[in-house]
Amino acid sequence: MANNSGQSNYACSHSDEQHVLLVQYILGGWISCIIVLIGIFSNGLSILILGNHRMRHLSTNIYLLALSIVNLVWLILYLIVNSMRFAMVIPKFQASSHENDFHEYDDFIL
Repeated sequence: MANNSGQSNYACSHSDEQHVLLVQYILGGWISCIIVLIGIFSNGLSILILGNHRMRHLSTNIYLLALSIVNLVWLILYLIVNSMRFAMVIPKFQASSHENDFHEYDDFIL
């Protein structure tokens, strides 16, 4: 009895690979962009509130203001990179008709 627990040999059809890419495109692309936009709005609101003159007297508020600014910058950069990835990379692999597109996509992203 051989132990092949680390190896799996599953064959996926081209339509299965296209379905996986479509689900990843919707979940990873659109839903994450919506969450990022909500985060950008929320951090912008926090910056407006914590940036007020009366709010900058406590060190905690200054720390929260800096945290909101850094988080806002990170979210904007994530939105740019993620939108480029899902606007250019995934449709290229969905439009292709080769059998190994999904594996090429994994190599491209990693």
